[in-house]
Amino acid sequence: MVQAKSNSIDRRIKSSCTNLAIASLIGTLISCYGFYVEYQAESNTNYTAMCDISEAVSCTKVFSTEYGKGFGVVGKILGKESALNVPNGVYGLIFYSIMLVTSLMKCGKIARIQKWMAITSNLLSCYLAYLLYFVIQNFCVVCVSLYVVNAFLLVFSIQKVNSLKERAEMKQKLN
Repeated sequence: MVQAKSNSIDRRIKSSCTNLAIASLIGTLISCYGFYVEYQAESNTNYTAMCDISEAVSCTKVFSTEYGKGFGVVGKILGKESALNVPNGVYGLIFYSIMLVTSLMKCGKIARIQKWMAITSNLLSCYLAYLLYFVIQNFCVVCVSLYVVNAFLLVFSIQKVNSLKERAEMKQKLN
């Protein structure tokens, strides 16, 4: 019975790690695309991205606002020329790459860090969604897709933390 429970926990850990890796990979790819769109739009004024569906649904329009770099905050604090005032897609690439690399690690401390990173990304998603809807008044398919990815990352990271904790508690009881 103990072995069956242990196997069940291990399957849940493996599943949450795999799901985290898949969601992180999707986030990385979407961030790459977002960065590509922003770069192309800055380089070529005639560029039209696949995500530019209409005047009201345009990722290029959103990326071109002051909020498209440094979340609209870094430039105000450190200056527009700051090395940290980069397109949000760069921050996304860094974040999702870290989540991807750490997703398959089965360490409780790393899982808790992942959970806090996912919480932070969801808080940032709420801020950016507010800006998108109320300030910029546009719909960005890339942005909203990343908000969804972030929500999944939070769910999967919580599952991973809980499963790792359950496994540790079970091992402690056996000793």
